[in-house]
Amino acid sequence: MEECEHKIDESKIFLEPILFNDHATVLLFYYKKRRENVYMRKNIIFDMSSAHYKILSNQDPIFFEEMGYNLEKFPKKAIQIGRSCSIWFYSSMLYLLENKISFPLKTNDLYLIIQKIYELFNISEDINTSKISNRENENISVDKFISYKMAFKTFINIQEVLEEFGISTNLSSDNFGKYQKIFYELRTNINSIELNYDYYYKLFKQEIMNSSAIRKMRTLINNAEDYFGCIVNANKNIYNYKKNPLTYKDIKG
Repeated sequence: MEECEHKIDESKIFLEPILFNDHATVLLFYYKKRRENVYMRKNIIFDMSSAHYKILSNQDPIFFEEMGYNLEKFPKKAIQIGRSCSIWFYSSMLYLLENKISFPLKTNDLYLIIQKIYELFNISEDINTSKISNRENENISVDKFISYKMAFKTFINIQEVLEEFGISTNLSSDNFGKYQKIFYELRTNINSIELNYDYYYKLFKQEIMNSSAIRKMRTLINNAEDYFGCIVNANKNIYNYKKNPLTYKDIKG
């Protein structure tokens, strides 16, 4: 159905996909009765990049006017990186369909949306996990600690999401953002080199560079990410200790 065809119903929460201008988001809206035959519409747009939020806020005539009434963006920060809106669209929509939603929305809702991404796409780390132990619960934990492995993903702006969760006991968001950009650019360059290497070798039977050099670059970035992981894991242990410091009795055993 079209936006203007639905009937006002206080008992329902409406979910509306918005696919416009190469961007996908989810608009949630519901109604509250103010007085007899007068209802207030509340809109919440799940827009991780803020692109559609800006359009609706500016009352662009391409959209139905009521879509911009009492409009709120979730989350507040622009946490999307790259062209990854479809990932956020699916995870947000499924989370909203599968769970009972309460208002106002909280950061825990964002945490569960991110967890849904990992579940949907079975995202695993590209680094050697054997070097670091105790890493089964390394996404955003219930006590708001973000794992370093989030900084290696190409769908989430780690600096913005850290600020969204208000995390100050972890590595600073500036450091996470800096390392994310470095690893992102290095992996993008290595992927391009490998793609060109395969193309020229298959087409012309020529090596544009020594294949061992490519393997060394791949090993180097893997080791760098492992090293970064060790640093953050140490910070995590410090954070956990501050929350639950050991006593002499604990040490004595």
